[in-house]
Amino acid sequence: MNQYAPDLNVPDLPDVERLALKALRRWLTGVTVRVDTPPDPLATLPLVVAHRVAGAAGADPTLIDRATLTVECHSDDRATASELARAVRAVLPYAGRHGFGDDTGYLATTTVLVEPWPTTDGPDHFVFTLTVRCLARPRRG
Repeated sequence: MNQYAPDLNVPDLPDVERLALKALRRWLTGVTVRVDTPPDPLATLPLVVAHRVAGAAGADPTLIDRATLTVECHSDDRATASELARAVRAVLPYAGRHGFGDDTGYLATTTVLVEPWPTTDGPDHFVFTLTVRCLARPRRG
């Protein structure tokens, strides 16, 4: 239940952004995963920054949350940034297909809306960015 609306007696939707970050941390090895870009991103490479930018509830907003996430993949060389973006592109749909989550809920599906593309290009900092939509459902108890 949502602590700020306890009288509604409906389950709280899971935090899609938090679940996506948790999935990325679970399956990406040797990568820093954050919700915000650190002051000096070059000090934490390779780096994935994922944050919610928009979203829409389903027909019944107590059952599903559709969140749009921007994911930036930072590295000190272009090939690694691209490879990292392709790994993210695989991890999030995998997590959705397998119902990855926690006691608050789970990722139901993930769709890549915008394929990885270079948004920062060198000489010592490369970023590939992709946009995904993650759907999450609360656990029913």
